[in-house]
Amino acid sequence: MRQIEDVYYGAKWSTTIFVQITDLTSKDCTAGIEASVALKRLHNNNGLGHGRTPNEIAIGSAASGDIHIANVNANNTLTVLETIPFDTAVDNPSFYSDPFSNVEGDSSGYVSAGLSKAGDLAKSVGVAAGMEPVMVWLAQHKNGKWEKKLLFEDDGKRLRSAATAVLIGIDPALEAGNKKGWLFVTGFYSKSMIAVKVDL
Repeated sequence: MRQIEDVYYGAKWSTTIFVQITDLTSKDCTAGIEASVALKRLHNNNGLGHGRTPNEIAIGSAASGDIHIANVNANNTLTVLETIPFDTAVDNPSFYSDPFSNVEGDSSGYVSAGLSKAGDLAKSVGVAAGMEPVMVWLAQHKNGKWEKKLLFEDDGKRLRSAATAVLIGIDPALEAGNKKGWLFVTGFYSKSMIAVKVDL
């Protein structure tokens, strides 16, 4: 079913489940575990990240190339408020909160890594020397819309299968007043991770 969903956008049968562990000391593996449906019928959801506020969650829809911004409701369900489309696959979004927003504007936004040629992934599954090209994006909410900026791109030689990225701001005073950050990226087939300084 998941493979069909990977290639057919109309296959919106993925479900997000809210799981809460209420008893960490129990020796019964099923005791103290509560689970409920948080969100239904989203295409290829894969990866959750914290948002701009404690009640905001970002949901990556890997194959469709979308990040859905959702609100966490009191009953532990999610309501999708908006969707940010990308030109590549996206995975495991994270939110970068600019600690230096008072210098040259606020660079906060959603960071997401993904495959630039996701359709070719099946060719390199299980291939030790495989190279999946990757891209890492920063989506910033400006002037009422989401602007997307490419932070990093690789042909798969330095980093294959990017799936997770985190951005850490650098004090502009250390960079001659310029807005920069350290970008850390790794992936599900990666032998290592990379750290690269990027312009914000």
